[in-house]
Formats: sequence, structure tokens, C-alpha cells
Amino acid sequence: MSLLAKVLLMTALTLPALSQSTSLNYEVKDRTADGPIEVLDIQFQVEGAAAPTQAWLIRPQAQGAHPAVLYLHMYGPGGNRTQFYREAKTLAAKGVVSLLPQGWVPWRQKWTGDAGDLAKGQAQLAEFQAALGLLTREPGVRKDRLALVGHDYGAMFGLKLLAQNPSIRTAVLLAFAPHYSDWITFFNNKMAMSDDDYDTAMAPLDPLKLLPSLRGRALYLQFAKSDVYIGPERVELIKAAAGEGVPLEIVDAPGTNHEKLSSTGAASRTLWLEKEILAP
Repeated sequence: MSLLAKVLLMTALTLPALSQSTSLNYEVKDRTADGPIEVLDIQFQVEGAAAPTQAWLIRPQAQGAHPAVLYLHMYGPGGNRTQFYREAKTLAAKGVVSLLPQGWVPWRQKWTGDAGDLAKGQAQLAEFQAALGLLTREPGVRKDRLALVGHDYGAMFGLKLLAQNPSIRTAVLLAFAPHYSDWITFFNNKMAMSDDDYDTAMAPLDPLKLLPSLRGRALYLQFAKSDVYIGPERVELIKAAAGEGVPLEIVDAPGTNHEKLSSTGAASRTLWLEKEILAP
């Protein structure tokens, strides 16, 4: 693609949620047509970020009013912006626009296990908030038919996005931990502070504190029966915090574990999304 074409494809967007004076551009690095859909490889940079955020923008080629999904990927093997790529293409063929941004905390910038991790998490959240802004300002996107899908850290950041953005109609949240301290020991052999102190420091992002505030929202929770990281006791804590009436699916398909839940749980998850954002 020529430089001129890239310039012509750049979209300037204003994001009041970040700053009323902040303009955010995204650049289309590549565009691929695939039958009724198109896949755009884009990047955007939030003010203060060390590097641009890479993302897939997958959308129908046909003009019209389209629901939209923000996909936030997991950590670990397969945990990158391509994790939900096939799912987004399937939905695009049915008329849905999806944005799949690449996360950087803790994917590239690791936690340190102290109170400074809150600022890192909030910086990552700002990038995901910017991604949501880009998605909602895509031509034809219906702001009353927005959804979010997140897996482990993607789900945990997603909970905060849901709290900040009541316009997100529904969310599917996969295999996430009740507290950030549940994950931090996988990054540090020794914590700089106790689990309780760490969770106090991370309280603004804490899933168990956020879930009760979302009661009444259309949430769908997915966990794997065989998950070495998220055991039944943690699932029960999450279920209690979410409250009665929130669907919670325990996926027990052959080969399902923490990482593969996104593929083995795709069918039921897609049915939920279609019901919530595609049904008349």
C-alpha cells in the first residue's frame, strides 16, 4: 500500500473519555478483502504511550448499521490480538464490526508486584478505552449494540471498561481471576507486599469489587472445568459477586483448558452475542 493510500485511509477521531483536547488517529497498514468482509491491520497511539497499539479491525464490506464487539485477549500461549480473529471474521460475515487490539501490560511490560502496578494497569486501560472509542466511531456502528469479549487479563480490564461505559450492552468474560494478586505470583517469585496489601493497591481495577456494580447488565461468564489457574473456589467467588441470574458456563469439551477455552467455548459464546446484538 502506498504512503498516499495510508494517509487517505487515516481516520482522525476525538475521544472525550480520555481528554477533550486529545485527537487519536489510526493508520491502516494493510487491508485485505475476504468475500463479504474486510480485514484492516491498523495501529494507533495514545498520548503518553511508549509505542503504537496494533489492532485488527474486521468489518462487513456492505454499508449499513452494524453492531460491534471489542475483543480483549488473554495472557500466555496464543494470548495476542489474533486470539479471536476467526470468531470476529465469522461475526463480520453476519454484519458485526470487531476491533481486536494488542495489549502491552503485562504482555510486554510486566508487573512488579508493588503499588506502582496500578498506574501500569490504568495506562493499559486507557489504551483499551481508546480502542473502544475508535470502534464506536467507525462509520455505521450502532452505539446501542456494543459488546465486549475478554479472556483472563482481557476480561479483568474489560470489567473496568464495562463500569466506565454503560453503553456497552453485553459482555462475555472468560476465565478471569477474582483479584490481581491471584496472577501476580506467576510473574514474581517474591512479592514486594502481601496479597492483601497488593489487592488494596489494585482496588480500582479489582474484579470482585467491580462485579456487583454491574448487576443488571447482560453478562455471560465462561470458565473451563479443567483450569490449573482458576479453580472451582475462585469461580464460586466470582459467581457470588456477579449475583443471581448471570449465566455461568463451565466448558468441559475434550481438550478444554484455560488457554483453549476461547476456541471450545466459541459456539455458545457466539450464540449469546448474536442474541444480544444481532436479534431485532
